[in-house]
Amino acid sequence: MRTVVKWLLLPFVLMGASEERDDGKAGKYLNNVVNKFEKEIEKEFKVKCCKFGASMPKDIEKITIGFEKAKKGTIEEARVLAVAIMQRFLDKINQDEDVRPYLREHPFTRDRVLLTLSFTDEDICYVTFIRDELEYLKSGEKWTFITALNETLEEALKKMEGGVK
Repeated sequence: MRTVVKWLLLPFVLMGASEERDDGKAGKYLNNVVNKFEKEIEKEFKVKCCKFGASMPKDIEKITIGFEKAKKGTIEEARVLAVAIMQRFLDKINQDEDVRPYLREHPFTRDRVLLTLSFTDEDICYVTFIRDELEYLKSGEKWTFITALNETLEEALKKMEGGVK
């Protein structure tokens, strides 16, 4: 599973490999925000941060963050968790005054964040949330994934009782 996750992150790592890269302060401030966020989310949702990366050729352009949950994950649970974590992450990034000047745009939006969730079960094992799209994946044969469901954020919010805003 971790090997597959590493391959999924490769494009983001390569996008950030630029000679013009100057992420001294930006990287430091972003790491501080992410470290605080990880601790809050791990405590509240019982998830563990398993990956974090950013594309920062000149400023903070894109962010990838991933979490693992050591339990079976249903689509309904994954939906609520993904939407809540994404919204909280965007709130944290946008509210931090140190990192704000280094963001490509403010407010930083879902278009610039790739969120992943991994579950330690065969039911729903992986969720991606990028832009306004959620994709729920099941394990297939020989380290492959099978799409169980694709939905927009709007569809996800409609399916959630009361929604998470």
